[in-house]
Amino acid sequence: MQRPLWGDPNATPREALEGENTARIGEYDPATGEWAWFGYELETTAAAGDWIGLSEITAVDERTFAVVERDKRNGPDAAIKRVYTVAIPDRATIDAADGALIPLEKSLAIDVLPMLQATNGWTQEKLEGFTIAADGRVYAVTDNDGLEDANGETVFLRLGDAAQYFDLGGPVDEPTAEPTAPAVDPTAPASGDDATDDAGAPAAGDLASTGAADAQLVALLAAGALLAGAAALLANRARRSA
Repeated sequence: MQRPLWGDPNATPREALEGENTARIGEYDPATGEWAWFGYELETTAAAGDWIGLSEITAVDERTFAVVERDKRNGPDAAIKRVYTVAIPDRATIDAADGALIPLEKSLAIDVLPMLQATNGWTQEKLEGFTIAADGRVYAVTDNDGLEDANGETVFLRLGDAAQYFDLGGPVDEPTAEPTAPAVDPTAPASGDDATDDAGAPAAGDLASTGAADAQLVALLAAGALLAGAAALLANRARRSA
């Protein structure tokens, strides 16, 4: 949920169901059709007309999620554009809660505000999209909404390697050696189609090995066909003239 739930949204004043700054994150079990609910504590704001909410949730691993939390302000007033991580409890903890809201602990992973400000442009309000790509790098994007207080600009951020921000776990792959050319005996004679230079590449000027000989043969055949066609055309014209 982006923001806290209200007991009665039409009431004045409204009262939060679980706390003025508590948003919900839910986990649905398709095997049982049941939901488990977790409480996420939002940051606070005293700015007039401002509120704090969630914009994105992205899986880091099976139980860890990255959550985008932001305020409603933009430009020089922007204050909170952050990515936090939360760990979803295991099944035993969920079962023991018996349907009660389970509070989550959050940890700051990325403060995106300085990166938005580093563009020296208008700081966008809505940090909305966040992903860890297949290349292991982290990307974020804003949503301009096209509203009156937005300049219509969308900012796409490359935030670097995911390992800078998250404990991805698992072994680190060893670098793979680059393939090398087969060894060549420098004393072997260079002749025919197998001629190579010392690096194992086709020897310079060896047309058979480089394919140039085939190209020349094709060119000769094409020229011969062209000449034969021209001769036939001239002979045909000569017969008609006679």
